[in-house]
Amino acid sequence: MKINFLKQALLTVAGAALLLTACDNSPYEGYEQTEAGTYYKFYQKNDTGLSPVVGDLVAIQFQFISDKDCVFVDSKIMSRSGKGIELLVQEPAFAGGVQESLMMMRKGDSASFRFSADSLFAKFFEDQRPEFIDSGSIVNFVVKLDTVIPKAEVEKMRAEYMAEMKRMEDEELAKIEAYVADNNVTAEPTQTGLYYVETKKGNGNKPAPGDKIKVHYTGKFVDGTVFDSSVDRGEPFEFMLGARQVIPGWDEGLSYMSVGGKAQLIIPSAMGYGAQPGGRIPPFTPLVFDVELLAITPNPQMEQMGQMIK
Repeated sequence: MKINFLKQALLTVAGAALLLTACDNSPYEGYEQTEAGTYYKFYQKNDTGLSPVVGDLVAIQFQFISDKDCVFVDSKIMSRSGKGIELLVQEPAFAGGVQESLMMMRKGDSASFRFSADSLFAKFFEDQRPEFIDSGSIVNFVVKLDTVIPKAEVEKMRAEYMAEMKRMEDEELAKIEAYVADNNVTAEPTQTGLYYVETKKGNGNKPAPGDKIKVHYTGKFVDGTVFDSSVDRGEPFEFMLGARQVIPGWDEGLSYMSVGGKAQLIIPSAMGYGAQPGGRIPPFTPLVFDVELLAITPNPQMEQMGQMIK
C-alpha cells in the first residue's frame, strides 16, 4: 500500500453533481446507496454549508478502516499538524469511489462510505492491497470535511504566495551580492552559483564521490549569525561525498578541497535548503560555511575499480 499514491488519488476530486438514490434494502443498517453503488451514512450533516467544486481547496480528516476494524490509513499520521490534510479539488480520474464521497459532503459534514476493497484498491492504490485486507471485503472510509476554500480565494492565495516567493528570491540575490562586496570576495561563482573561497591550501588528497570524509565546519547567515558549528561542539562531522547526505553546496564545495585545507563556501538557497524552510533555515536563505577537510576514508569499491583500471 502506497501512502504517497493515496495522497495523489485524493487530489482527484469529482467535479460533477451526484444523483443519490435511497436503498430500502441496504445490507448495512442506516446506510443509503448512490447510483454508482457506494453505500453512505452521514453522522453530522450541515445543509447550509459550502459544497466543494473543482478548483476549491478542502481540508479533511479521514480514516480508511478494514472490515476487521483495522485502521490502515489515518490522516492524523499523514499530516504535519496531526489533524488532517489539505487537497485541491480537481477533475475526476474515476467515476464513483472516494471522489464521489467528497462531492456529496458540505463544510462541517462527517460521514461514512463503504467500498468494495477490490474496487477501491484497483482505482486508488494501484492494486496494492495489503494481505490483511481480504479480496471481496468492504473498506470503510470515515471522513470529516472541515474547510472549503473557494477557487477565487485559492487563486488569490496562490498569487500572493508566488509574489512573496519572488520577493524573497530577489532579496536573496541582493544579500549574496552585498556579502561578496563587503568581504572583498574575488572568487567567481561556479555554474551552480556557489562561491568557493580557499583560505588555506591543503597538502593531502582530494576526495572522490563515495569517499567518507571528516570535516569541521561553522555555518553562518550572511549577517554573521552562527546557526551551527561542529567546532563549538568539538565533534567533526562525517558523511559520504556525493551521496546526497548533505546539501548540494556541500557535496560540490568539499569536492574542490584537499586534506588539511580550509575554505569558505557561500551557498545560494538553490544549493542549500531552497524555497522550503529547513529547521532554523528560512526559505531562500543564502548560507556561509567555513569548512576544514580533516580526513578521507576511501570507498573500498571505488578504490578497487581504480586499481583494475590501472
